[in-house]
Amino acid sequence: MNFVIACAGFFFNGGTVFETWMEKALDLVDESQFEKTERGMRAYGVLIGSNQGEAPLDQISDAVIRLNDLRGDLPALEVIFSTV
Repeated sequence: MNFVIACAGFFFNGGTVFETWMEKALDLVDESQFEKTERGMRAYGVLIGSNQGEAPLDQISDAVIRLNDLRGDLPALEVIFSTV
């Protein structure tokens, strides 16, 4: 777990390009022979401190959660881990 936190906290002093991989994810979802709801799958997007990439992330996610402070992540976790 500490490794994951260290990786997430590392900063390369540059921006992150979200659009490329999110567009590919949309293509894969469109090409899929399986329906997400039929398989009982849900997808959540979490934007941390930015709205960059919000529109495409919203297209591939059941819900998009915005966090400006990781200390306030409890509502996000409740949504993600709910059984509904």
